[in-house]
Amino acid sequence: DTTTCAELRYSSNPIVIRASYLEKMELAEIEEYTQNLNEIINVVLNCTGAEQVDVITHSMGGIVVRTYLKNVNDKTVHTVIMMGTPNHGGLYNVGESTEWFIKEGESKLKVDVLQLSENHEFMQELNSGNETFSHIQYYTIAGNFDGKGDGIVLEESVKLIGVPHLTVKCEHISIKHPILCPDAYAFVKEVLKK
Repeated sequence: DTTTCAELRYSSNPIVIRASYLEKMELAEIEEYTQNLNEIINVVLNCTGAEQVDVITHSMGGIVVRTYLKNVNDKTVHTVIMMGTPNHGGLYNVGESTEWFIKEGESKLKVDVLQLSENHEFMQELNSGNETFSHIQYYTIAGNFDGKGDGIVLEESVKLIGVPHLTVKCEHISIKHPILCPDAYAFVKEVLKK
């Protein structure tokens, strides 16, 4: 975009920045995405002069943010809203097929989706100890249109212990679109008003 750091720093309006942790649109592993997210957050903080950011994530983006908070810096984020994030690995029918590519908790191939298996050591490590930091406000939104989840992520996998949660009747991709999933959008707006 053509917005400069100076324009961001002196804006009197709330700033919304849409970013992707994917660099060069190439698939990698979650640890690499986490470093990309770190760079994005540092640029935003430096350009705006803010001390913290609010992050709204979709799907694996929530896992990237949780990894960033656990392994890089838990002081730069104020609020995290996760939509359709497989926090405990629960993916539709993927767990069984990923077992062909995971041996003793490690990936045989360096592919991000394998790390989302509840049997992968990455997911087990992410969920060991506390799932959240007490100084960060967390919210989760799960889709459930078929009694199980959003078509990709099982509803129960999205929930984090002690975190405000909303379930909406939306599919995985539509949950992040305000027109297609207005209940999720209304929830996000309400959280950000606080």
